[in-house]
Amino acid sequence: MGRFWLNVEDIYIVPSIGHKTYLSNLGLIYIVSYVLGMTARYFPSTWVSLSRVEKGDSIYPLVIKMINFIQNTYPKAILEFLKAPYNFEIKE
Repeated sequence: MGRFWLNVEDIYIVPSIGHKTYLSNLGLIYIVSYVLGMTARYFPSTWVSLSRVEKGDSIYPLVIKMINFIQNTYPKAILEFLKAPYNFEIKE
């Protein structure tokens, strides 16, 4: 299995000039999955209303694509993260 597109060897949270915080792709996927999970658990009526597809609805397709992306991407990224040793850990 080749390297996954999420480069887990990078820094995870990077403070930048201008008081902003940038997250890695792995962190962003986790945040999106957390928000979707909390919405489903604590706001079930809102979660159920997302499945009501009406003409011109743009939220439902977006949520479905995000869920599919998380299901296909996050487990692979975590497995790559757990894989060791990384290049910087190998002693020459």
